[in-house]
Amino acid sequence: MQVLSCGLGGEWSGKAPTCKYIDCGAPPNTDNGRYELLNRTTTYGSLVEYSCREDYWLDGTERQMCTREGKWSADTPACICKLSAKCLNLSYRTQNIQLNPSVVLLVPLFHYIVPFLVSSYLISSVTAKL
Repeated sequence: MQVLSCGLGGEWSGKAPTCKYIDCGAPPNTDNGRYELLNRTTTYGSLVEYSCREDYWLDGTERQMCTREGKWSADTPACICKLSAKCLNLSYRTQNIQLNPSVVLLVPLFHYIVPFLVSSYLISSVTAKL
């Protein structure tokens, strides 16, 4: 820390410090997620914490700080789908398949082909539109 002193002629020994107001502004939103301002401000030293909706995971820095440059300390994280039907928004129809007179299966039919095996019988293909 620099020490300034006032000389005999009333002049300071160095440049006087200045105060600068620093505000990072509202953090960017992320699709399928949200953020919380932990200390309810966006000024220097403020903290933001990101989280994702159910069935999504956070890719990036969860907790960030407002820096003295007036920027958040990391790029905005993304919320990535965990490959569940909820976040993939899969639509499907079903088809009845009969193995013998006493067994009827209701098999979902999607738009992406995935082999489906039941009791060593290849029943159908499950397809999903991704």
